[in-house]
Amino acid sequence: MKRFLNIAFFVLIILSLGGCASMLKSMGGVSKAELTALEASMDERLNKISTAWEGTETALKEVEAMKSTVATLQTDVETIKATAKDLEDARTTIQTLVVKVDTLSNDTLMKLAKLIEEALAAEKSAATPAQ
Repeated sequence: MKRFLNIAFFVLIILSLGGCASMLKSMGGVSKAELTALEASMDERLNKISTAWEGTETALKEVEAMKSTVATLQTDVETIKATAKDLEDARTTIQTLVVKVDTLSNDTLMKLAKLIEEALAAEKSAATPAQ
């Protein structure tokens, strides 16, 4: 009889544990298989996050390289602006010199024409008394 009671007691304990397990499951507990699946899912997510992080680091390095390139280009543009200003100043100087040359040429041509007229007049006056 005592043996029967012990067996019945163990059967009740096992049944109650099964009830506890099902009660825990209904309360949000997870089985080992579900826990393994959750761990695999978390590992997959961590791998994706790690990959995204590496991509972010690569993108940041590329952005830094682009910033360096932009800084170089800004320096080049400033140099080109200075060169363009120098070229504009040179063009203005050349235009001023062209105007001066034109003026000098006109003056020189006028003086040359006057000298030719005087030479012709002198030649004419020298030729007229000799006749």
